[in-house]
Amino acid sequence: MKPVPDSQRPSRWLPGRSASGLDRVPAAAWWRPYAAVAAVGLALYFQALSFGLTYLDDQVLIADNLHFLRRWSSVIDAFRQGVFHVAHEGDTYYRPLFTVSLVVDAHLWGHSFGGFHLLSILAHLAASCLLLSLLRRLGSPERCALFFAVAFAVSPALTQNIVHVPTRDDTLMGMFVLASMNAFIVFLRGGGLAQGAWRAGARSRPEAERPGRPQEGSWRAGALHLACWALALFSKETAVVLAPVCLAYLILVERGERPWPRLGALSAGWLGVFLVWFFLRRAALPHPVSVGALQAAQSFWANLPGMVQLCGKIVFPFNLSGLPFMRDTAMGWGIASLGLVAVALMPSRPLEWKRAAFGAVWFVAFLAPSMVLQSTTMAGVVAEKRLYAPIVGFFLVLLETNFSRGLSSWSGWAPKVGALFLLVHGTVAFSYSRSYGDRISFWTRAAAASPSLPLARRNLGAMYFLEGDLNGAEKELLAAMALNPTEPMVHNNLGLVLLRRGRIEEAEKELLLELKYHPTYVNAMYNLGVLYMRQEKMKETEALWTKVLSLNPDHHDAYVSLAALYYSQGREKEAVSVLDRMRAGGMAVPDPLPAVRLNP
Repeated sequence: MKPVPDSQRPSRWLPGRSASGLDRVPAAAWWRPYAAVAAVGLALYFQALSFGLTYLDDQVLIADNLHFLRRWSSVIDAFRQGVFHVAHEGDTYYRPLFTVSLVVDAHLWGHSFGGFHLLSILAHLAASCLLLSLLRRLGSPERCALFFAVAFAVSPALTQNIVHVPTRDDTLMGMFVLASMNAFIVFLRGGGLAQGAWRAGARSRPEAERPGRPQEGSWRAGALHLACWALALFSKETAVVLAPVCLAYLILVERGERPWPRLGALSAGWLGVFLVWFFLRRAALPHPVSVGALQAAQSFWANLPGMVQLCGKIVFPFNLSGLPFMRDTAMGWGIASLGLVAVALMPSRPLEWKRAAFGAVWFVAFLAPSMVLQSTTMAGVVAEKRLYAPIVGFFLVLLETNFSRGLSSWSGWAPKVGALFLLVHGTVAFSYSRSYGDRISFWTRAAAASPSLPLARRNLGAMYFLEGDLNGAEKELLAAMALNPTEPMVHNNLGLVLLRRGRIEEAEKELLLELKYHPTYVNAMYNLGVLYMRQEKMKETEALWTKVLSLNPDHHDAYVSLAALYYSQGREKEAVSVLDRMRAGGMAVPDPLPAVRLNP
């Protein structure tokens, strides 16, 4: 009987990836590596379901924002405003899909914050599996693809993205970027979505997958590529660099004939997606915080050492923190990490330098935009969450080293080093994730890792205040003030400590200092109003709270306190008017009105 050619075999066999890129694996087993990656990630981060608030943006975006998130109409509103949806302030962040994910969480979990972590975990597991798929499409040997997918899943450098809900925007962007890149490769090769797994340029690639001979599925892949890119853009602005990265892939990696007609059509799609996103963003942020070209260049240059430090955290999981300050983070580990990669590349023969260059382009392209900071408070902070998409480029470079070749052949030192790497990183990630379990744990670690960062010391003091530890609060606030006497919020928070201790004159002095340095900081105005109310200076109190609402129409406590003040003075009509404004803004009106509270 005449043998059946491989290209005509039924679906019991699928293309596989080995050192030659020509192996074949049973179709029934294709899902097992994905299941293994997902199981490892789930086991590592399942504990996050019991975590609470860290008070690094989550109290603003979630706890104080449930009145917005509990409305399904907010799904539409999310595309009309910045992520913090405060019309009274300039905003730079347009991430509506992230907000939509919080709306879904709020309807599923309500006030049970632990449940909010589930979607972050699932998004990370999906991204890990998509990375495995991408590496297979790039022709990586099966063991190498699985190793780097697991390394991505357990990397301590990415822990913040999984266990800190406000950083889900990076996770969602990374997930959709990987999905979009997978579809782009299939589109280029002219195959269907289930194909495209052969090593780029391999002579034995099935005829149907060679560029220039598109199947119907190729156009579906192109549509999927554009759709996923749009989702990535609406998750985080950094995804705008994906189009240039795709062009870099076309030039450096993909070989053979270029499907120019289809690429022309795809370019039109890129332009269309970008314009839709651009105009929606501009409409949502009429007064965005802007940065001039010179300021952006200066910020990027000042933060370049942070890029080296982040490289170090990929390989050496030390100095991990939710707010790593460059001044307090060792440069040695970053230099050692880059040195190891350089040494590993040098003896690699034959070195496919174009593929390694593409990995470097990916890393720099996705990391560079986040090196331009707008906030002076966060200057010098290079957060680990920024590594979520760039780390893929770092892994693509490592795929061209002898370490990866050793993993592929499962011989020599590489398998032992790889196993040790995954064990150490998984253990560190499991332990490190617990620092996000509650607000005291988070800010204690942040202050310990970045003792020179006033923001960390200030916020640790605020957490102690919320816990009722006035001694600890005063100590940390004074330490923050010593680092920066004009640090935002520090005088306000110290004023609250002094007010709680009954030192009224000193408290008033601190609150007035806060307003001297930061005249539009509404919490200081509100708290000064509380102080004046206790001194029975009702006119001053009313004037301050009215000004708070003129500056921030979303200030819940100012509405409630001002309404209570009016009721206490018998001004019922004015009180009702204030409460009606609350309802019009979508805020729930408490019944009865609670006692006036302080705002750290």
